[in-house]
Amino acid sequence: MTALRDDLQRIVAEDKDHGPFVSIFMPLDPDADSMKDNTAQFNDLLAQAKKQFDDLFPTKEWNAYDQRLRMIGEHITMDYAQSRGLAIIAGDKDVYQYYLATHVDPLAVVSNNLYILPIIDATEFQPNYNILQIDRDSFRMFNVEDGLISEKPMPTGAPVSAKKALGDEVIGGDEKIRMHEHGRYSEYRGYDVKDESEQADERNYFEVVDEYVTKHVSLRDHLPVVLMAVSEDEGEFRKISHNPYLSKDLVISKVPPIFNHKTLEDATDKINQEMIKIAQSDIADQIDTAKSAKKFVGETQDVINATIEGRVATLIIAKGAKLAGSIAINATVDTTSATAKQNNLLNDLAATTMSYGGRVYIVDPAQLDGQPVIALLKGNH
Repeated sequence: MTALRDDLQRIVAEDKDHGPFVSIFMPLDPDADSMKDNTAQFNDLLAQAKKQFDDLFPTKEWNAYDQRLRMIGEHITMDYAQSRGLAIIAGDKDVYQYYLATHVDPLAVVSNNLYILPIIDATEFQPNYNILQIDRDSFRMFNVEDGLISEKPMPTGAPVSAKKALGDEVIGGDEKIRMHEHGRYSEYRGYDVKDESEQADERNYFEVVDEYVTKHVSLRDHLPVVLMAVSEDEGEFRKISHNPYLSKDLVISKVPPIFNHKTLEDATDKINQEMIKIAQSDIADQIDTAKSAKKFVGETQDVINATIEGRVATLIIAKGAKLAGSIAINATVDTTSATAKQNNLLNDLAATTMSYGGRVYIVDPAQLDGQPVIALLKGNH
């Protein structure tokens, strides 16, 4: 959602991409052999978008949109191994593309504003965190953003291996015996210096990695860090770690024998589901807190007013809800024009909220007691 929020804020700030916007949503089959089916689906959605465009905006030029969208369509095979959905939004200047970790229904929408509700529904509860995979010899990191995992590239100076990090300081490897003299006899005890020195090497390496990750990753992106390590290494690393972002409760203890999209998805699935549950349960707490602080807005018209004034910190929409209307560039609400009547005002409220830096969630309607939308206001209002 960070990319989407940045795009919305840029559109508002630069005041250059006014639409109309053509939005295409489609599920992606993870089987690369299904490329032809995905391409056929994309072409069908493009044809639907053209019909809507010609009906709603007969004075606008479709060809420019068609050309930009087809360029994207030629490359929809990227990230097949992981993505389950694709969202493409074309304005009169730019094209925005978002890969999604969850399935989306095929849909084509033409409107005055970016149509983003399917993206929010697919991503807002998806977790964002870092994974630190470590053993006594090396470490690597992965980033999970909106549920999609990718390896985090490490710069040249990173301590990616114990040998690189410790160099000549490595003391393990030599067999040594401790000897005690007792008069004319010598006593040789079974003292395994090799084991002890290897443990010291591990501690030293873990300290170097912890310091590096804390300074160069965690204190920059402020994301939770989930450890991926076998139980013994996990325990040792936790003993020495001073990283405040290291998760105390979540861990991936089954380290895949090989790292690819499939093994990483399997390894992170349980963590993702736990994080999603935590995020969803937090919504009720946010609502209760806002009510106590008198920053809760439940009447729809009041929500609309607060949104266009930029006062909404969190907008919460009932899944499947619709209100006819649209919000124009000058922040006026239109409910009477032909395009407005076909548009979902809740989508425009979501886009406006995010353009002001707010959060948007789509929840089970039961959580909103029959209301299509509610708002939690910012702290200074």
